[in-house]
Amino acid sequence: MGNDLDVILIRHGLTQYNAERRYLGHHDLPLIEDGLNQMRDLRRLCRTQRVDRVFTSDLTRCQQTAAIVFPSEEPLLVPLLREYHFGDFEGYRYEDLCNHTLYQQWLQQPQHITPPNAETFLEFTERVVEGLKHCLDVAFNEEYTKIALVTHGGVIRYLLSEYAPIVKPFTEWHAKIGSVYRLNGHASKLRRGERFTSLQVEPITGKTIGFVDN
Repeated sequence: MGNDLDVILIRHGLTQYNAERRYLGHHDLPLIEDGLNQMRDLRRLCRTQRVDRVFTSDLTRCQQTAAIVFPSEEPLLVPLLREYHFGDFEGYRYEDLCNHTLYQQWLQQPQHITPPNAETFLEFTERVVEGLKHCLDVAFNEEYTKIALVTHGGVIRYLLSEYAPIVKPFTEWHAKIGSVYRLNGHASKLRRGERFTSLQVEPITGKTIGFVDN
């Protein structure tokens, strides 16, 4: 396939943990009412956008988001696109952990410090890259020109750090609740690990409440 490929990255809507600024990784929470309303606003923004296929993390908050934003599409579940596994930090807020030395070390060096019982940053990034490659392979084989990935803040931040045309480290990217990033690149080059050639950030609809980047 010689065509360019549009990849739309969408972060899921608001959950209770997001509203309370708690770390939320593999814990499977649904969207709260504010999150459902945010995604209904996002659907109005995206309803004129035709996509060939929707891929989503298998966690409930992403499946709900995909169902609202793309109601006529049957998403393909990709567990590899799950959020980072925060281990023992899961469910806690900054205020709960800020006096812990290991937590402060992790904030400063997330690529090198691992929370207790969490996945390492390398394990996370290798998983996310494998998930993206799976989506790109499907798009390439089916000759799709536009796909959507409904996933999580940490996943989007890492994908942007590795594949966006703007080169910035993981720690300098942010992905707020309901944010949308539109990337474009040559499909065959993307499958070889090359960066996208363009990036467009959509305005966030509705009110973003109590988000954290993960």
